[in-house]
Amino acid sequence: MSTENQHHLCFRDAMACLSAAVNIVTTDGPAGRCGITATAVCSVTDTPPTLIICINRNSAMNPVFQQNGCLCINVLNHQQEPMARHFAGMTGSSMEERFSWDIWNVGLLGQPLLRDTLASLEGVIEQVQTIGTHHTDRSA
Repeated sequence: MSTENQHHLCFRDAMACLSAAVNIVTTDGPAGRCGITATAVCSVTDTPPTLIICINRNSAMNPVFQQNGCLCINVLNHQQEPMARHFAGMTGSSMEERFSWDIWNVGLLGQPLLRDTLASLEGVIEQVQTIGTHHTDRSA
């Protein structure tokens, strides 16, 4: 194994040890409704309120988020681990099934807000940038 590959694997292993909030990031609009489980969410500033969300650029959900232009970050509580598994694609439930459960509200921007979360943060995607294997979506 090359030194570069060893460094890559060490970096991935180290990143897997980082503690992070678990979120379900949702969108709804002309391109459809979808959601993903994400831990790569970071607050940037509160003036104006701005977050960065990182989504693998190979994800089938990327074009849906970008075309809809809005999203909601639903910060999960510890009892919502099953929802994180559903939206990570670990249970085989379809996207349609995930949104058919009576656990959703609609936010001011028309985005799906999961009930009983620690927080639900709706925003408009203001900028998308490609960094390595991911797109970073800046939302305010």
